[in-house]
Amino acid sequence: MVEENGGEEFATLVMSLRRHLQRRERAGIRILPASHSGEMNPTGATKVTLLGGIVDDLFAENAEALKANNLEELRAAIGDCRRCKLCSGRTNLVFGVGNPNAQLMFIGEGPGRDEDLQGEPFVGRAGQLLTDIITKGMGMQREDVYIANVVKCRPPENRNPEPDEVAAC
Repeated sequence: MVEENGGEEFATLVMSLRRHLQRRERAGIRILPASHSGEMNPTGATKVTLLGGIVDDLFAENAEALKANNLEELRAAIGDCRRCKLCSGRTNLVFGVGNPNAQLMFIGEGPGRDEDLQGEPFVGRAGQLLTDIITKGMGMQREDVYIANVVKCRPPENRNPEPDEVAAC
């Protein structure tokens, strides 16, 4: 006989495993049949988080980050991130800077050498140009916008981030 909450826990486990496999499939690892659709939801209500993930997703590699309610909590949850191969070549994790409630956000692909050394996005030549665009062209302060990158670690030789790196970040 199954305990009172046993069925719900099992359903959560199945749902988490299914999401885990679907994430791998989106990253190019084909292990789910293409015809599979639908997702079990044991409670009928799913809490979607700041990152678009599900809080009860037990297999999410970023399970702690999924619980974040704001950028400060997200940065703390990321910690010394080791979720992809880019971490081995970085000097600093480059999270994001500016107003977390900004109406305007600038997003680059990945940090460059200067950004990796300083731990802040867009501080090199491209950053100087971006700052000029924001301040002189738009009449705003850099602190009024939010600036980040798709990936938080510098790709080798400034190459474009690979799909698995983007997915991990």
